[in-house]
Amino acid sequence: MISLRCTLAVVALSLFAVTTATETVSAAPCLSQAKVRQLISSGQALPFSKIKRSLRGKVRGKVVKAELCAAGGGLVYVLTVLTRSGKVSRLRVDARNGSLR
Repeated sequence: MISLRCTLAVVALSLFAVTTATETVSAAPCLSQAKVRQLISSGQALPFSKIKRSLRGKVRGKVVKAELCAAGGGLVYVLTVLTRSGKVSRLRVDARNGSLR
């Protein structure tokens, strides 16, 4: 009986964590790869390679995920960064000019 309760508690906490993470990202709906290619080719967003170069020295850690998302009427790259100490942080970078938001 205790094992079942523990299992249910773990499942409930896992679902809460997934829901919370999804709600955070849903504030900035991220775009499909096809839409990203279209926006980059039309000049509405910089390619991530240029964004990454513009961030050298400004971001401490390794970018482990990058998504192009719509936010506040514009486009931002949402970066997930893993620091050397093991912390994970999220940064927003303007997709037109590479500046941190």
